[in-house]
Amino acid sequence: MPRSRWSVLALLPCLVLLSGCSEAATFNNTLVGLTRELEASGRKFGERVGRNLGNRDRLEDAYADVVGEVAAVAKKGRKVAVPNDKEARAFHEAFLAYLDFEEHMVDYDFHKIMSHAASGGRTGILDVINRLQKREQGEIARVKAAQQAYARAKNVTIME
Repeated sequence: MPRSRWSVLALLPCLVLLSGCSEAATFNNTLVGLTRELEASGRKFGERVGRNLGNRDRLEDAYADVVGEVAAVAKKGRKVAVPNDKEARAFHEAFLAYLDFEEHMVDYDFHKIMSHAASGGRTGILDVINRLQKREQGEIARVKAAQQAYARAKNVTIME
């Protein structure tokens, strides 16, 4: 399966560079870094699925790895030090909601993908991906909106 098909499984991170307030930049860059970790985990899972269609043992290993990786990122995301202002808290809350979505996606939807891949069901895989892509776009939009509000409040520029 082409790499671009699997990229929808991973968070499409907002590539940002912040200038200005150090605390604001550090906080934002921490969340962006965690987002990149999620994206890398999803991409790696997709690549492993593509290489191991029909091989249940290897697919189960890939699934177990991605569940562990996403759980570790989520744990770090929940421990991030949040600046003491309402925009930072709103940004972090949006990010936490996104982490919840990611964990659910990995636990439930990636398991479906693994099951379809084990039986060679490419159509089933694509159905799951298409459904996830729509849901994920909404989640990403919420995080980006909170990030932009945070940047405005801190008078920093986000460059994508």
